[in-house]
Amino acid sequence: SISIYKIMSQFKKINFHIFLNVIPEQSFLSELSDNILIKKVSSDFHNIRKNCLGVISSCGVETIYENFKLSLPMICIPSNSEQLFNAYDHERKIPGFLWTHQLNSDHIEWLINFNYSTEYLEKHINFCNYLKKKDILSTYIKNVI
Repeated sequence: SISIYKIMSQFKKINFHIFLNVIPEQSFLSELSDNILIKKVSSDFHNIRKNCLGVISSCGVETIYENFKLSLPMICIPSNSEQLFNAYDHERKIPGFLWTHQLNSDHIEWLINFNYSTEYLEKHINFCNYLKKKDILSTYIKNVI
């Protein structure tokens, strides 16, 4: 929505890379601030994300885990009921995760000034170590069955 672009345009020293499936008309783009770059969804997202301060996205569960693995704080804006469940569930489990129905400038400030607390770093390290374990899912399934 245009309200999100207006919020982002307040932060002139931060570049926002927005990835969309469908790019809006050029006339709309000309009204945006110079710090907002709109791109078509592509592999660029993964490269750019590795060098960013944080991520704002819908609450697709894969993206949440990918961002946490990269140690990126994130704000999620759920767009359907499944994503709302993800948001509610992950806010309790993942430090550095906020969700909202309406993005505001305080959220952007939180991303910019995110505090990598001891709790955050411990959970991040534990999560990454968990991902390194071989055959953990197949072992779990075999034990349950």
